[in-house]
Amino acid sequence: MHFTDDGIVIKNVNIKESDKILVILTKNHGKLKALAPGARGKTSRILAATQLFSYGSFTFFESRGYLKLDSAEPSEQFFELSHEITALSLASYFMELLNMVGDSDVPTEEMLRLTLNALYVLAKLKIPEQIVKPTFELRLMALSGFEPHLSNCGVCKKYARNPMLNLNNGMLHCSKCHSGIDGGISLPVPEATLAALRYVLTSDLKKIFSFKISAEPLGRFYDICEAYVKAQLEHDFSTLSFYNKLMMQNTYLGDTQK
Repeated sequence: MHFTDDGIVIKNVNIKESDKILVILTKNHGKLKALAPGARGKTSRILAATQLFSYGSFTFFESRGYLKLDSAEPSEQFFELSHEITALSLASYFMELLNMVGDSDVPTEEMLRLTLNALYVLAKLKIPEQIVKPTFELRLMALSGFEPHLSNCGVCKKYARNPMLNLNNGMLHCSKCHSGIDGGISLPVPEATLAALRYVLTSDLKKIFSFKISAEPLGRFYDICEAYVKAQLEHDFSTLSFYNKLMMQNTYLGDTQK
């Protein structure tokens, strides 16, 4: 059985002399794991299409219960990411995060669009990573079934005063209602930060990275989204650790050069 779908390579692993195992986030078939025979050969027709971040059209076939890649045509590879180490490491984190969510046989068109938009603004529009990273994290969590509830207080059901977000159950609550939350860590959410969180959850994907926020609420927005991912998925991401280390080094170098 052959079938063709659009997708992006979110993981590739070299095996044997010239083969690869690929994980591809597809539009209509969800996250697929497939063998790419001979993909690393210098004359391979699918060499370019099987690189990390490569987006295009992939044709698969089943053989003895395994999925194999028959052909692939890349349409976008985001080469610009390799020009900036922090952008490249952040994009790699996005790929690792995608590997933690999504299922096979479940259409992931919105997830794919979000990913392509994030890589596009990182590689070509140079939108600040401080906006791209938390925006991608939060919307991806929502698309994966981990959307936080940010309307009213989850305890008293009224307008949340001095709002806080419980990272473990994704519930917004008043600061005075904290005792009504069953465990977990809650972080304060300033009103400007809450507005940004709500915008990201409801915005059209074409405009999701197009918002302005001042430095202080942006910092809280950044921290909350990262903490929410870690609390919900209970996983340590090596690519995230590397990215954060790079950001700390850049901050240190910036301070010493002032």
